[in-house]
Amino acid sequence: MCKKMPKFLQTGLWVREKSRIELLPYESITHIYHRQGFSRVHMGTELLKILRTPLACLEDIMPASQFFRTHRNYIINSSFIEKYDPEETLIYFVCGHKIPVSRRRKRHFESFLEDIKRA
Repeated sequence: MCKKMPKFLQTGLWVREKSRIELLPYESITHIYHRQGFSRVHMGTELLKILRTPLACLEDIMPASQFFRTHRNYIINSSFIEKYDPEETLIYFVCGHKIPVSRRRKRHFESFLEDIKRA
């Protein structure tokens, strides 16, 4: 079950690590990759944390104006997009990563990009 955070606490992703709770600021997260039951939070080429939280829960928590779920395994931060190739349906990041956009989410992603450009 996912819990919504109050708006005043939404400056980053709160992560529990043993006896500590740490804040990962949203502006430092480039993307999140989910595989084999674990969500891997990345900052560029560096792996920040590995969580047992499903992507659906992270998607609910993170600000929809900045983050988008492009594929069943990926959530991306729009601030780090260098280029989007609609023919290959690939997103190129400033840090060198290439992230796919699923066929189902392609139109939604393109409208998300247009909304960002307008803002």
